Amino acid sequence: MFIARRISEMRPWMVLLVLMSLVLIACNGGTGGTPTVEATPVVTQETPTDSPSTPAPMPCEPFVVPLVFDETAFSPLSTAFDGTVIWVGGRGRDVVLKVAPGDGEILQVVPLAKLGVGVPALAFDGESIWALVDDSVVKVRAADGELVGTYGFDFDDAGFTPASILFDGESLWVGGRDRDLAIKMNPDTGEILQVVPLAKLGAGVPDLAFDGEYIWGLVDDSVVKVRAADGEFIDTYYFDFDAAGFKPLSLTFDGEAFWVGGRDRDLALKVRPSDGEILQVVELAKYGVGVPDLVFDGEYVRALVAGSVIKVRPSDGVVMESCWAAEGAFSFVSDGAFVWVADAEKGTLVRLP
Repeated sequence: MFIARRISEMRPWMVLLVLMSLVLIACNGGTGGTPTVEATPVVTQETPTDSPSTPAPMPCEPFVVPLVFDETAFSPLSTAFDGTVIWVGGRGRDVVLKVAPGDGEILQVVPLAKLGVGVPALAFDGESIWALVDDSVVKVRAADGELVGTYGFDFDDAGFTPASILFDGESLWVGGRDRDLAIKMNPDTGEILQVVPLAKLGAGVPDLAFDGEYIWGLVDDSVVKVRAADGEFIDTYYFDFDAAGFKPLSLTFDGEAFWVGGRDRDLALKVRPSDGEILQVVELAKYGVGVPDLVFDGEYVRALVAGSVIKVRPSDGVVMESCWAAEGAFSFVSDGAFVWVADAEKGTLVRLP
């Protein structure tokens, strides 16, 4: 009676306050202490790796193009891109194929000679394709595949067999197979303008590159720098970064630095053009088979190792991905959108993104 009467005398807001206090006391077992809040478990949700904000990397998805145009097998050995189509030189057949970059359709078959020695290297001068065949170089008009001329290297009695070829924007440069020479040629006439000795080892010049001012030629365990304008010898740089030794096989320029692939070591060296200093040694694999070809596609350096194309970011040498292409791969080329790998064993071109 007393409690009921006292409550009836209270103002409404006081009644509400008393009732709330009674509820809190009941929730705490009648102790009147501080209410205990039960902990809520925290659920950790993993962020999906293929979320829209972080797209999954594009798979390699090779597209294989059989190079069949007659009853005789064709094994691709060398490749070049003329800005419109892919050109492929044969191994054991003195033939070049003109191939559409989209679907790999063979647009034209161009016979160069009948020696059966193959076409180890190709170059494009902005108008014509130049193909090495035995002890000569053959000029083909890119627009229609018309054979323009065949030019020999009869500058002395010792003989000269070419192994590598490059166009520097004005002249052609041809490296020897077993002579340490670089031959400068007029692309309009095929005339030999200059014979530039790089060394006296008889090791040959397996690859050449141009940095906008200088020609770089691989010779034995070094790279030789020559001024393109006048063929003046500048310097020789050796690859003595460790005790194991390093012999180069392939070479490319990314616009800022040179990249050199090993002959029997799966390494790519980043080299500063100004002084030949080795900036970085990038391990691509551990097979010990070497790097037969290197290509800069405008964004990444691509290296061919044991049938795979390995993509390297040139700014820091980070290996981005490795895409299997073909066991018989010896060379490849970029058309700006894809890379095309020549598989000499299966007679195919393999297109990779």
